[in-house]
Amino acid sequence: MAFVVLKESRGKITEAMLQNFVAGHLGKYMHLHGGVKFVHTLPRDSNGKVIRKQLQMLHVDY
Repeated sequence: MAFVVLKESRGKITEAMLQNFVAGHLGKYMHLHGGVKFVHTLPRDSNGKVIRKQLQMLHVDY
């Protein structure tokens, strides 16, 4: 599962576009087998690090 935060200046990007990009540029073991989820922001702690446990909870809700 990949969590993606889009910048508005990038235009419309779809899950299929990301899947194709990764498939063309990365090895098969790095492909997005779990899918893609678009989010507005990533949960961060006071030091600015991504809180991975909250991302896991988002994945379960997905």
